[in-house]
Amino acid sequence: MRKILFLSTLWGFISYQSFAQDSDFTLGIKIAPAIHSTRVLLDDPNILISNAGSNMKLSFGLVVDKQLTDNYILSTGLIYLPKQVSIGIAPDDPAGFNSAETYKLQYLQIPATIKLFTNEIIPDAKVYFQLGMALEIKVYEEADPTLVENDLITKFQPINLPVILGAGLEYNLGINTVAFGGISYHRGLNNIVKESTSVPELEIRSTVLSIDIGVKF
Repeated sequence: MRKILFLSTLWGFISYQSFAQDSDFTLGIKIAPAIHSTRVLLDDPNILISNAGSNMKLSFGLVVDKQLTDNYILSTGLIYLPKQVSIGIAPDDPAGFNSAETYKLQYLQIPATIKLFTNEIIPDAKVYFQLGMALEIKVYEEADPTLVENDLITKFQPINLPVILGAGLEYNLGINTVAFGGISYHRGLNNIVKESTSVPELEIRSTVLSIDIGVKF
């Protein structure tokens, strides 16, 4: 079902290309290697739970830009975004959990951002600054099967809402082709934990630092 939903949405964007070519819309593809980490919030001095490290994941998807003015673009799209939540529990934790737990998550991200462009810094090249938010819809979650037990978090929230800040460079390769590259920071605003055993006050927020590379047509 998840594959059908993703492929159907993907086909919808591709079918829209004929209209986009004759309007202010442009379509593109993006790949983005990214470093993922979590921010653990727990106001309980008797339970020590913390982030157990960062990990590298690769996201990819479609980019849809609408030209508002010569220096402003509304940018959205559909991005497949895998994540990993790794948390560590102190050995003397009275709840008796494992010392480390890992969960794999997959999202479909729909960004809603504005890109602000400078004038050309060199011929055919502009710097952009990006600001906005995104809706991330969870399509998959799994406790790491290589670990004996992952029993702290039983369910994650169906959506995540990050704010996005970024900057980069766009370069015109031809009349209808633009290459771009940049860095973006995605800071989750909401708690992604829905249900947690024995620690109901546990809050985890996601953080992503992404290298964005792509081409628009």
